[in-house]
Order: sequence, then C-alpha cells, then structure tokens
Amino acid sequence: MPSEHDAQRDWEAFLLDCQKRAQAIPRALVSCRPILVFGVGSFGRDLCTALRACGLEVQGFVESQPRQASALGLPVLSWDQARETLATAQLVIGVFNRDAPLNHLHALASDAGFQDIFMPWDVYDLVREKMGWRYWLEASSFLAEHASLLEKTYWALADAPSRQCLLDLCRFRMGLLPDYAAFVHSDAQYFNSITLKALPTEPAVYVDGGAYNGDTLIEFSKQHAVEVAYLFEPGQQNFAQLRHQCRDVNFPAVCLPLALSSGYEMLGFHDGNGEAGVIGQAGGSTIASVALDDVVHGKRLDFLKLDVEGAEVAALEGASALIARDRPVLALSLYHHPHDLWEIPAKVLSLCADYRLFLRQHHANSFVAVLYAVV
Repeated sequence: MPSEHDAQRDWEAFLLDCQKRAQAIPRALVSCRPILVFGVGSFGRDLCTALRACGLEVQGFVESQPRQASALGLPVLSWDQARETLATAQLVIGVFNRDAPLNHLHALASDAGFQDIFMPWDVYDLVREKMGWRYWLEASSFLAEHASLLEKTYWALADAPSRQCLLDLCRFRMGLLPDYAAFVHSDAQYFNSITLKALPTEPAVYVDGGAYNGDTLIEFSKQHAVEVAYLFEPGQQNFAQLRHQCRDVNFPAVCLPLALSSGYEMLGFHDGNGEAGVIGQAGGSTIASVALDDVVHGKRLDFLKLDVEGAEVAALEGASALIARDRPVLALSLYHHPHDLWEIPAKVLSLCADYRLFLRQHHANSFVAVLYAVV
C-alpha cells in the first residue's frame, strides 16, 4: 500500500512537471502555412469558424470517412486526399468529447503522415474569446499555474487511486500524458463500492440533479432500495423522457422540471436536447432554478448526485443545510470547468469536514470525472 512518503514523492514529481509546463514556450499556428481541422462535428466547425475569425486561413476539414463533400464552404477531405498537403500542413484536432480518445485521434493523424499536429489545448488561448466555455478545456499551462490549489485537493483525497487519478488527469490536460485520454476506472459510475457501502441498509432517499432521461435512477434502483426519488431535469425533451421512464418504477418518483442552484432564480437555458443543456444568463429559453434545501426540507437525504453542467458549486450551496444535517453520499461531476478540480472539493469540505473524498474517471478525455464524498 502506498505510504505518505510515496504520496509526497509523487506530488513533488508532479510539481516538476508543472514547472516545466509553465516555462515551456506555447505552440502556435503559423499563418503562412496551410491549416486543416480534423473533425467536422460541432466542435470542429466551431473551431474552424474561430480560427478564421482570428485571421487564419483554414483550407478544409479531414475525416477518416467523409460523409459530406464540404462544410462551411470548405472541402471535407479523406486522409488520402489530405496527404497532398503533408509537407506544409498544420493539422488541428477538432474533436472534443467523451467518446473518442484524443490519443487515438492523434495516432490516426500521425499514421496518415502528419507531423505538425495541434491538440485542442494548444490552440484554445488563441480562440477562447470566439469559442467561449468548452467544459474543462484550457491552455496547457493553466493547471501548472494553479498547482497550489490542486495541492489542496490532492491531500484531501482519501486513497492512492484518487490521488493518482488527479495527477494523471492534470498531466493529460497539460499535454504531458496523452495515453490517459483512453483511461477509465473499472468502478461503475455513481453506484459502486465507494458509494453503496456508505448507504444505510433501509430504502434510500435519492436526489438526482441533472436526471437526464432517468437512466441513473433506474440503475440506482437496481443496486439499492428506494424510499422516494426527487429528480430535477430542466431540459424539455429530457424531462418528457424522464416522466415516461418513471411511470414504471415501484416507488414514489417526483419529477421536477427545475434546475438546482443556490436559490430561486429565473435563468437563461440553452437546451441541447440531450446531454448538453447549459444554464446561464442567456439562452434559448428560460427556466427556474431552486435550492434543494427549499424543496426537500421535510425529508432526510441519503444520496445526492449532481451533473448540472457547471452549476455544481451553486447546487451544493443550495443544499448546504441538508448536507450538514444528513451527510449524504455525494456523487459530483468534476469536469465542467477547469477550476472544478479544486473548487468543488473545497466546497464539499466546507459543508462537512468529515467527508472522505474519492476521484474516479468514467469516460475518455477526462470527461465524466466524478468526485465521491462519503462519511
């Protein structure tokens, strides 16, 4: 079992990596050479538009198996067609999701003969004003510059796999550990040995912030008896699916078309009609947010899962009384913002200092990193 000495040694090695990254000269696209974007999905298109708005000339897109001849007025090339530009082309990877590991995409480009390959974090500083918030994406030096805040999270984590996960995740986002892109823990997401062992033996009161279509509720009910479930989902299409799914459960399931936050407020909301709804001051529609303390004040709380598209800290603030009183199991998304890595653990411990914190990685590219808190 790793000792405290081992943990200190690993942290000091990480600090050296941070120093090297902070001192490294950032990579930059050269305007006089051709630029191609690998990927023609929404991120790739947005990236292309942002690069062009920055005055760079993008000559086209690349796809392994092109499904269209053009996009945004530019050609969509196969690898064979793109090889004509190999000698001078700069290839920017325009795929950024939880399903396609970035190291695999880099390998595809390298195997095709490209040598000057840029990852999303290599160009984000250039395009951030045009592209805006993109989950955890930041310049590769960002985490190195915040090592002192990461250190607080590192020593707050309760086991060696969690601490290693944090270091590897950060190295990946700094461009220092590409193979982490494909890494996932064997632990089941949300309902695993960390969380299930910490629950009471009697039926649980379960709260799901960002309940999506009810899939997590159904999975929880297979693992543990449920007394009552409170399910918060502001997305219109998701909420319709959630209500339909809950008709067949054999326990009370209260479906609420609301967002969780620090209190009651009307917010702008962009409904992604799936897993990408975004809460903010501006959006395609308006939703109501509520504090969990104001809605579930008469019930105890046994399990709180939050995947609320970046509003996790505000939702924790809105549940502060319940958390302090009941010390429920917490499962919290830790990948919507780069600063989640220290802000969410700090918020949890400020509400209940007795929590033991664990970190697990459940999808590619450091998406769906989840912080677990148990007493």
